[in-house]
Amino acid sequence: MTPRQRVSLQAPDTFIKSLLEKAAQLVLGGDASALHLLRVYWYDALVTARLTLGQSTLAHLPGVKIRLGTVNAEGKQKKVDSLIVTDLIELARNRAVADAILVSGDEDLRIAVQIAQTYGIRVHVLAVGDPAKNVNPTLRMEADSVETLDAQWLRGHVAVASEPNRAGPAAPVTGALGASSGSVAEIMIDQAAVRTCADLLAKGGASVARALNTHFASSTTVPAEYDRKLVACTAALLGRPLTAEEKRHIRGIFVRQVRTLKNNWLFRVRCGDECGLA
Repeated sequence: MTPRQRVSLQAPDTFIKSLLEKAAQLVLGGDASALHLLRVYWYDALVTARLTLGQSTLAHLPGVKIRLGTVNAEGKQKKVDSLIVTDLIELARNRAVADAILVSGDEDLRIAVQIAQTYGIRVHVLAVGDPAKNVNPTLRMEADSVETLDAQWLRGHVAVASEPNRAGPAAPVTGALGASSGSVAEIMIDQAAVRTCADLLAKGGASVARALNTHFASSTTVPAEYDRKLVACTAALLGRPLTAEEKRHIRGIFVRQVRTLKNNWLFRVRCGDECGLA
């Protein structure tokens, strides 16, 4: 099984739009634009105290409500199923929906389906891949219908990262400091952080740049997946671990780099025309 941390959406806004169209077509037999949608509930878990960029992007989309559980020491999501159960039952009890569509196959949701149906709503399951393999048999029996998100559709919207690179740390930053003030240590940290920021932003491209700018419009917390890379890569360039104060410092550099992206010459050179900055 692929760990959740390696799975991401290529373009969250496009994914949500396409998912609604697919659900309307497969489950409700209509055009998504002609159907009244209450909202999309997205259930995930916080691996650290920080949202990932994908989670932040989804949270800012109109009509999307993100619900977050936690991840335990074994890497398993906790409290997510209870959030789904509570929302489904409450929406049914309050007559807020006539049809609910679950993109899940977990048997733990069966009781929520049963209770929701007693309030008169229909509950449908959209399976990720083959329902015979990915949806619990008892949940299939309880659902009003079961349809499939096929592999081709999934490949168009979901990315799976490769295994983490276990190569050794990069060589420490050396050479001219190119600055006239600040201690040598401070300048080297800044150099390493800026270099790491440029690499991370260039690899992400235009869509990531836009998502990060949206995220930082309302938050100064670096998304979890970028925070891990920022700290690890900067430490590797310096050839030593970072202190808590240094981590805070380089996070501030990352935020500033994103907010001034269009004026960042290094990013324009590395990212080129793809970002529309040339």
